[in-house]
Amino acid sequence: MDPSIFIAGLITSACYDLIKRSLNKVIVPTFSKVYDETIDELSQKYENIDRLCFDAFFRDEKVKEEVNKFKEGNEVDLEIITNEFKRFFDEKEFNMDPDILNDFFRILELKMEKVPKLKEKLEMQYLRGLKNDHGVLKADHAELKDSIAELKDSITDFQIEELIEKNRDDPLSLMALLKKFQKHLNTDPLYATKLSVDESRVSVSQHPRSQEAFKKAPLRVTFKKKPEEKNGKIIPFGDMLKEAQKTRTPITFDTDRIIDFSVFKGDKTIIPVDSKEKLDSLAIIPEPFPKPRPVKIFIPDTHVDFDYVRLGAIESDGTKIKLSSTDKNLPYKFEFSLDPETKKGQFNFEADYQTANVSQAFNCERFLRELKQKKEIAVKDLETDKIGFKAVIDDLPIVLEEDVYYEALEDLSYIQEKAMKMIPCPTELSNKDIWDIKEIREIIENGRIERHFSEIRFKIKKQRLKRFLRECKDNKICLGMRFTKEVKRILFGITIPLGSCTYKLPPVELTKSVDEIEKDAENLLDEVFIKISLRPVSNKPCIMIFEKWS
Repeated sequence: MDPSIFIAGLITSACYDLIKRSLNKVIVPTFSKVYDETIDELSQKYENIDRLCFDAFFRDEKVKEEVNKFKEGNEVDLEIITNEFKRFFDEKEFNMDPDILNDFFRILELKMEKVPKLKEKLEMQYLRGLKNDHGVLKADHAELKDSIAELKDSITDFQIEELIEKNRDDPLSLMALLKKFQKHLNTDPLYATKLSVDESRVSVSQHPRSQEAFKKAPLRVTFKKKPEEKNGKIIPFGDMLKEAQKTRTPITFDTDRIIDFSVFKGDKTIIPVDSKEKLDSLAIIPEPFPKPRPVKIFIPDTHVDFDYVRLGAIESDGTKIKLSSTDKNLPYKFEFSLDPETKKGQFNFEADYQTANVSQAFNCERFLRELKQKKEIAVKDLETDKIGFKAVIDDLPIVLEEDVYYEALEDLSYIQEKAMKMIPCPTELSNKDIWDIKEIREIIENGRIERHFSEIRFKIKKQRLKRFLRECKDNKICLGMRFTKEVKRILFGITIPLGSCTYKLPPVELTKSVDEIEKDAENLLDEVFIKISLRPVSNKPCIMIFEKWS
């Protein structure tokens, strides 16, 4: 049984609009609904944790109290909610990173922004943070005005670094300063100026507001450079541009490799010739790929799907674009190579069962079975709730696992969901494993099982033995016996607690005579345990009732 699966096939009739569309805003009426949707989206992202588990945590009184503070624009005590998070998931024996809380509040904030009344709370919170700075801005208005004028000139001369050098050690303040200047700089009807900063440099870029801007005033960069070499061979600049377009990685030239440099917008010089001395380096930065988007990948006309996959572009050669799922924590991976013009491409799917839990492995195996039958796949954007593309899959060699393994995965997935215990995917199964899995599922589904037995053994203290034997003295037969104990099972190294179980025995008899048992116990202390064996006197089964599941 191979724990790793890889399939590849051809896609036909693929309509490509997955990465070129705007976000449709959906307005929901109440915070309660937004709250529920946030928990749903979080559980979809972390599908190894059951939705009920997330729901139980975020419904906790302490947690909900802190989230309500966020709703009202008040400060959240992250220490309280983080401690509750660790305590809750430690009890569930899940090793969960508290960074999940950041995802929760990020998703919640994005959803609140789409609801006008809830968005007002966020805006009030933001404005309250700026309130203390209002007097300073007002007092420095004249100086700020002069700085803006100076900044405009400095951008033209490519000297913005000199103006804000004093803030270089404080990137956050520097970024705040750039944001204040941003709207005053964007007076050009054709181009928008964008400023950004990282730990080492300030970047200035201009972006056309429309396709018309490119026609009226195209941006041109002219420069001469020394040849690039690799392994003694000169690398053509055209090849460098193709690679940059494919990988979306910048091409950077140090100043010692640049001979001449200038920039034009239409006929106007932005950075004049002989500006080389103003450069530390020159970077040609291609447009970045769109950020990965949450999608649902499913097989049409079935209930088989991967409900939350982050799918993003990772490569382009100008004609085809390659999309890939980006979550490295998942044991499966989707890849699409699409050609928008021919509407054809390729599809790959990989799954590593060695790193999967049983629910993930079952979902992969079920997906492969349905795909082999239907030969069709579809991708829906969860943010817009629109189908990105559908595709017919041809030439798809799929090797499926044996039916007994697939059925075991289905049962284990059910057990994992109900018991809220993460079960690793088994790479092999014994007959005992299969029997145990079936029995545990039966217990959880029905709350009871009935089993025939040939003999049952238990221990009893000597001080209680006399009372027990008195009931069996006459004919060795015991009627209506029952006892209760805690039961747990171990599946592939994971303990599954099944709770308190009451055993109702059919009529049974002692395997030894009463006299023999009394003789064996004669010289023992009252606290010592004595082994007793019973066997059924009829063909009736033992009934086991599990309080937790009944």
